[in-house]
Amino acid sequence: MAKPPATIGFVGDIHCGSHVGLWPVRDLPEDKTKYLGCRYLMQCWQHLVERWPKLDILILMGDLIDGKQRKSDGVGVFDTDLAAQADGAVEVLRPLAEKAGKIIRVWGTPYHESHDGILKIVDCKLGVAKTAQVIDLDLNGKTLNVAHHPASGAAIYAGTVADREVLWAKIAASDKKVPNPRWIVRAHKHNYILQDTEHATIVQMPCWQLPTAHAIKQNYWRFQPTLGGLLMLADGMEDSGYRFVCTKYDLPMPEVTPWQSL
Repeated sequence: MAKPPATIGFVGDIHCGSHVGLWPVRDLPEDKTKYLGCRYLMQCWQHLVERWPKLDILILMGDLIDGKQRKSDGVGVFDTDLAAQADGAVEVLRPLAEKAGKIIRVWGTPYHESHDGILKIVDCKLGVAKTAQVIDLDLNGKTLNVAHHPASGAAIYAGTVADREVLWAKIAASDKKVPNPRWIVRAHKHNYILQDTEHATIVQMPCWQLPTAHAIKQNYWRFQPTLGGLLMLADGMEDSGYRFVCTKYDLPMPEVTPWQSL
């Protein structure tokens, strides 16, 4: 029997094309005082790629491109052409993909990734083995459930929503409607959460996009993302057989304007 994967990496919400997401450094202007946020993210990304071990599986967690940004008339993206954004995502992801034995991808938000299958460019050029909206992966008799979107619903405490998703997963599994998940991994919210119990672990992924103009308008204080990626590592000391390690990076501190400079 083949050994289950020992190292699984998760990255998502890289929003290639966004001025505050990941984008190939060579395609940025020569003036290094421009797009400082994107440059900072790429430095963190390159550090993660160098730091992470070889991966048995790399899971791409959705929103790999930023889309046409119709609501802002294309403002805030380097290129509204989705094929160009997909090619940018390929270039950004390739160094990490080369460290992976297999790659799978879950679908992101249609507003960003569109409905026309443009990410087939990513699948083809990176050799993605499987893609779906939700993927249940058997790991030595236990199920890893991955999808981009977490369960809907709001709460003051983010952990409440995560706990609710585990509860509904167990209810659906008890009715024999879905596989019973031991681990659940989600993206989309741009904030990191890990809740671990005897029966299930749920993780909400960090992201690779700084606060957008829309997020700042909605709530400057609340929408502060967690930057980074997630590893799932085989560990015989863990009851489930795996432990999660989040590689996180600090947000750049906003500039404080001296009143004397006004």
